Amino acid sequence: LRIQQKVWGILLLVFLPLIAALAGHVTLLDRLQSLQQQHHQVVLAREQVHILRRLTVDIEDAFRGYLLTRQDVFLTPMKDAEPKLKPTLDRIVSLPGLDVNIQVIEGRINRLLRSKHELLDRVRAGHLDEVLQYVQSGQGIALSDELREHFRVLEDRIVGQMVGMQTNQLWLAQLAFWGLVFAVAGTVGLGLIGARLLARSITDP
Repeated sequence: LRIQQKVWGILLLVFLPLIAALAGHVTLLDRLQSLQQQHHQVVLAREQVHILRRLTVDIEDAFRGYLLTRQDVFLTPMKDAEPKLKPTLDRIVSLPGLDVNIQVIEGRINRLLRSKHELLDRVRAGHLDEVLQYVQSGQGIALSDELREHFRVLEDRIVGQMVGMQTNQLWLAQLAFWGLVFAVAGTVGLGLIGARLLARSITDP
């Protein structure tokens, strides 16, 4: 072979594996970036669940405060929480795979809120004994416990997704790092081998 052909052959021997390795490295980085975006969405969803839990606690505390004092000022947290429920639920629904759980939780929250309004209307109408009897029966506590259980299930599911994504991110990051190291080492090794072969093909004759 001519020297020019040998040079081109060595360059192809060196750069073709390097290009293939870099293409694989770019694919891994794209996958890692996608996982990071998904992880960010899951973290945001968990924060929204915490906000939703605080809003339901505000509703329950406002009802108890009004029931004890009969002062409308204690209903302020409840009035502030109501318009925030729907937007918070909508932000959580944007996370894939959790829409079914959110629909169930939304139904429980609406049921809790509706029951509180009905009880407040009875108190204002003078049926305080009926409301106290309802409170003493524990039905309201059972409804709150059921809602909290749904929150725990949803948070466990979100945490499970977070752990899985973190594991995949760590694995992909290590794979990308060592893949780049081997690509550079392989390129240097192939370059040295090609240079030695070229030198021998010129000097031996």
